[in-house]
Amino acid sequence: MIPVQTIATDNKTAILGLGATGRSCVRHLQSRGRALAAFDSIMGEDQAQLFRREFPEVPLYIGAFDGATLSGFSKLVV
Repeated sequence: MIPVQTIATDNKTAILGLGATGRSCVRHLQSRGRALAAFDSIMGEDQAQLFRREFPEVPLYIGAFDGATLSGFSKLVV
């Protein structure tokens, strides 16, 4: 039997990529009360400001995806 390792102790979701589909996922999960954070590797500052205005309570990470940060999430939506 293979042991199961839990990588996160909470039930948070990370959305990776904030194009139209990624933003739609953020909108949907947020409307369901899901704990989440958003990540984008190439988002510009203007786009980031728009995202923060629409989703002020969603943590936003811009730049290279960091495995240590992502390991704190129980689900990844790519």
